[in-house]
Amino acid sequence: KASSAQPSTSTQTTAPSSSKHPEYQRSDDDDRCLPSQPEQLDSKTIQAYEALDKWKLCDQSDVPSRLVYQHNRSRAAATGFPTRLKTGSNLGLTDHETAAIFGWTTGDYRFINPIARGLHVAEFDEYPFLPNKLTKVKCRLYREDVVPYVTVLHSALSKLPDLPSRHQRLWRGHRRKVTPSPTIGDIVTMEGFVSVTRDRESALEFATKANEGRSNERTLVAFLEHSSAKCVAKLSARSGETEALFLPGAMFE
Repeated sequence: KASSAQPSTSTQTTAPSSSKHPEYQRSDDDDRCLPSQPEQLDSKTIQAYEALDKWKLCDQSDVPSRLVYQHNRSRAAATGFPTRLKTGSNLGLTDHETAAIFGWTTGDYRFINPIARGLHVAEFDEYPFLPNKLTKVKCRLYREDVVPYVTVLHSALSKLPDLPSRHQRLWRGHRRKVTPSPTIGDIVTMEGFVSVTRDRESALEFATKANEGRSNERTLVAFLEHSSAKCVAKLSARSGETEALFLPGAMFE
């Protein structure tokens, strides 16, 4: 078992071809777990994404609105040189797609991934009154509200190139045990977007952050070989984390 001070369980996985935790699931049927093709971004999806207010269902009634696309696009247009928005355009992404990746890296993953893994509601903490008041508020969003965001993010990642080196070790700091515990040769599938980093220390820092996660157990996961990780560092609000993402349904041995 692992403590919150230092992860002592290291699960090494190889060869992705990507839930019942709901994140990890053992599988004997490779075809069933292959990633699906990204949905076409039609006008209805775009409009629903633009209308998503992540603070619309919070426990306090005086919480302002926060339209995720408008906010994230504005921040992406003001971050970096060239800006994250310009970098996304150079990579063939739309403004909506760049804003989705940027938003993921600012913390929107807290409600994106529960929905991407199949849950019907995502609950998360926010600080909507910063910088004036350090007040934590519990918020929630329902599946029908978040699915357009998931769709746009999936579309964005599908356009990005894979990491060039499949043998560069990747790391994931996990704030719980990997369950069910895999054995050598098992095929493990992951629903939701799987965040990894090329920096082992960043993964450790994420896993051992105090007062985060719903479990006291921690796991450091090493990916020894891979073929489909998408680097998002150039589009991130935190480029120093050297983050990469696997699309939902990634499969590992």
